[in-house]
Parts: sequence; C-alpha cells; structure tokens
Amino acid sequence: MMSEANMKRPRIWLQVAMFFAVMNQLQADRMHAISLSPGDGAILLLGTQGELEAVTRDYFLGGDGKKDQRTKDDPYRFESMPFGFYLGDHTAVGYREQAARMGLDIWDWHGRLLGILKSGGANTIIVQGGGYLEKEGEFPAKTFAEFAAARGFKVIIQPNDAYFGGSLYSSWKAGMEKAGSNPSDTGLDAFFRRYLKPRLEQHLAAYGENAQVFAWSPVEELGPDQEKFFTPYKKLLHDLTPGQLHYQYDNNLETLKTKEPPYPDIFGFGGYCWWHGVWGDNYCLWTPHYSARWLYGRIQPYPERVHKLFKGQAICVLQGPAWFTLIGPEDGAKHGWKPESSYVCPTAPGVRWYEKLKLYGVYNMHLPPANAERLSCWLAVCAGFKGTLIWAGVCNRPEDLTRLLEDENSKAGDNIMMGIIHTDLTTTSQWEELAGAWKQMRKLERLILALEPSSTPYAASDDPNMFVNSFQDREGRRFIVVVNGLIGQWDKDSPDWLNYPRTKLSIGMDGNLIHYRPLREARSCALKLSEDGQVFDMRTVSPKKYPAARR
Repeated sequence: MMSEANMKRPRIWLQVAMFFAVMNQLQADRMHAISLSPGDGAILLLGTQGELEAVTRDYFLGGDGKKDQRTKDDPYRFESMPFGFYLGDHTAVGYREQAARMGLDIWDWHGRLLGILKSGGANTIIVQGGGYLEKEGEFPAKTFAEFAAARGFKVIIQPNDAYFGGSLYSSWKAGMEKAGSNPSDTGLDAFFRRYLKPRLEQHLAAYGENAQVFAWSPVEELGPDQEKFFTPYKKLLHDLTPGQLHYQYDNNLETLKTKEPPYPDIFGFGGYCWWHGVWGDNYCLWTPHYSARWLYGRIQPYPERVHKLFKGQAICVLQGPAWFTLIGPEDGAKHGWKPESSYVCPTAPGVRWYEKLKLYGVYNMHLPPANAERLSCWLAVCAGFKGTLIWAGVCNRPEDLTRLLEDENSKAGDNIMMGIIHTDLTTTSQWEELAGAWKQMRKLERLILALEPSSTPYAASDDPNMFVNSFQDREGRRFIVVVNGLIGQWDKDSPDWLNYPRTKLSIGMDGNLIHYRPLREARSCALKLSEDGQVFDMRTVSPKKYPAARR
C-alpha cells in the first residue's frame, strides 16, 4: 500500500515541471516594458551597443550627406516625410467667400493659410480636382502650384476628369448615348481617345517640365477591374510631364495586384474612422478605441504589400473634417429613429430631430477627440507609412452649421464639413495636436524613412489597445514600433458600443465628442519579445554621445 508521502510525490514533481515550463516560456517570450503617453508611439532598436552607435550615426547625425535619389534600379525614396493637406474644389467656393468676408484677396488668404500650415510642420499640398481649373473665375492650379512651391511646399495636382474611379466616364457615356453614338464609340477606350487624351494634350502643355509641380495624381480609388482601362491615361500623363512624379491613392488592397506600368512613384492609402457607421440594424457611434483598432486593421497591410510588390513607399491619408448631414424621416425610420425633439438614439445619441426642418441631423464624422490626431499619425508609422496627408482639413466654421439649420430651404442630403482649421483661419486643438505629432516625428524622420517591413515579428502584445509592428533597415538592423492606443474614458467600462443612457458619449454641435475624458497619464506597455538583443528606445538617443565617425 502506497504511503501518504509517496502519494504526494507525483503532485510535487508535476508542480516542479510546471514551474520550469513557465520559466522556459518566460525566457522564450522575453518581456519588455515601455512607458507611453496616450496616443504616443516609440521606435525601439533590438540589437547591440555597436548597432546603437551605428544607428545614431546613420539616422541622427549628418550621415554621409547623400540625398536619396530616384534611379532605374531603386524605387523613389523620400528626402523628407510628406506632411500636409488636401485643398481643392470641394471647398474652393467657401475659400473665396471667406476671403471676401475677411477683406482679403484670395491670394492673401492662401498666403496666410500656407503660413499656418508651414508653422505646424506641413510641407505638402494636394490640389484636389484642380488639374484644369484654368478657366476665368476659377482658381488656377498652375498659378497656385507656383505660389505654394515658392513658400516651400511640394505640390501634387489631381486632374478632375478621371477622378474617383473614373466616375466622369458614366456621365460622358450617357451623353454620347443620348446624342445617338454607336455603342462602339462609348467604351472606355473611346473615352480615352476622344475625351481624356485631347484634354491632357491641350492643358498639360501649360505646365511643362519646369513647372512647380512635385507630382500628379491621375486617378483615385480605382477598383481592381478598372486599373487596366486607365493605364493609357496614366502613361500619357507621365509622357507629357517627364520630370514629375505620379501619386495614386487606393481604397482597395486588391487594386495593387492589377496595377500595370507605369506604377506610381508614391502610393497612398488611408481610412476615416472618427464617425458613425451602420452595424447590423443599428446606426452606431464608433467609440475611440474601436475606431483606432479599425483604422490600424485597415491600413496595416498596405505599406507591406507596396514594398513587396513594387519596392515602393506609401503615405497615409487621414480624416480631416467633421461632416454634418441632414437626413429625411424615411431614412431615419429605417433605423427606428423617432421624429421627436426629445428622442435619443441609444447607439448614436448625437442624432437630433429638427422640428422646424422636419429632418434629422447627425455628424456622419466627428472631429478626432483629444489624443486621436497623435494616435492616427503614430498608427500610420506603425503600419509602415512614410508620411501623412489630411483630407478636407481646412473647412467651415461652427457658424456655418448654424446658418444651415436656420435656413428653411435646407433639405435632406444637405451637408457641411467642419474643419480642424476653419476657413476664417482660426485653428482648433486638433490642429495643434497634429502639428505636435508632426514635430515629434520629424526628429525621427531619417529612421522612419529607412524602415522596411520585416518578415519576422520581433515583438507582440496581448493588449488590444496596443499596436506593435516589426521592421528592419537595409543593414538588417531590427526595429520595433509600439503605440499606446488607450486614449480616453467615457464611462466606467468604456465599451466598444454605446447604449444610452448608461453611456452618454455623444457629439456636440461643434463636431467634438462630449462626455469624453482624454487620458493624460502615461502607462506601462508590456512587449513580448521573440528574439534576443538589448532594447534601445530611439526617443532617448543622444547624438552627442556617439559623434560621427571621421571619413
């Protein structure tokens, strides 16, 4: 018969075995803690002291003084990170009206705007829909390109005839069919020969090789099946402007697989996440942490695929405005909304019924909450992007929304965008935070530009609000980007979805979240390392400690 001591022995051995198993696992998954403020990020070197000294010399000192060059055998590489704004035809009328209200010439107004942008670290402008705005009374893109370039900006011009998936083709085809054209004369090839090609040849001659245009954006948001049809258009644009680059914004990852030469010199991708969206049968306000996770999940694959397929680089396009829209009672009824002034939608408390207009009003997009501008920029770096552009960031003022709601002629579908910089050139806390993020990243610019996707993950985290990605430079040195996505609090649990009145997070009339409390304190973020090496935080690099080697 087994003694009591012998009966306990197997249990003790099991405990010992479990202890060593846990210890082995801890050694295999080395842990590293880093303190990060809400929305903030850091770049870590996983390596040796010698590698730290080399990284310091390469990316935090003057280096060898060579500029990155675009050659046949090497993809275009940025000399500096593009930071900037889309400006363009969707708000150009508002720009002129506001300039007149301020007693300014339109050029004086733009000069002041560019001064604000430059002081905040911007260096790039996209003229949206402005390739052929050379008509009398309209804003001339060519003149603006020269105007902005003289003030230190790189200018990208987007022609307005094949924009947004070639949407102009549909109206051109309908017009041709109405005029009695044969079906063979209304295809995409005919659209190129009879419409796009003559316009390019006529208008681009005014720009020439020496015009102050950094790049052209021939088409945006093409579907995978549309790329081949617009290849001749892009090729002709390249042939007519041989000294300039080609930027293309995609909204579909699959489009990358169907691109044909000439490939873009600069790839663009992004996402707008500070908004309402339909979830099942409900119209829901996305909470900040859910929004951030969605944004990173959307953008993260793009830079890696661009690098793999084209050895190219990408910039991230982020949301600029709050966007208020009037909605008819029939559409509101689809979501169960009640046409009552006191009604509050449980999942979207910002929906309001305007009795005078007999319409609902809601911010489809709200302004990014505190810590979100910095977080968005760091998520772009974590995904592998080399810069950020803000879409529609210079827009209307709160007074303009008041005017819309007081106008008895306002109807369903009318909308207004509220900027992070208003058309009267007043700025917001969002702009100040964005400028701060750009300034922060400029200090790490040369390193960020050198990072390339790693096929091996060097670190991971179990925290859903912590973002981690792995990179290497051309010398094979290993880097980790880590971002703290925990940025705010709105009730005890801060859930992903809202249920009013338990959760009161909502959107105020100025487009900002209300009942949102931004977090201020840094938190300790735990990284699980999968490879050996010392961890060096690039925020603490001291170039003075490692002077450049003599050459």
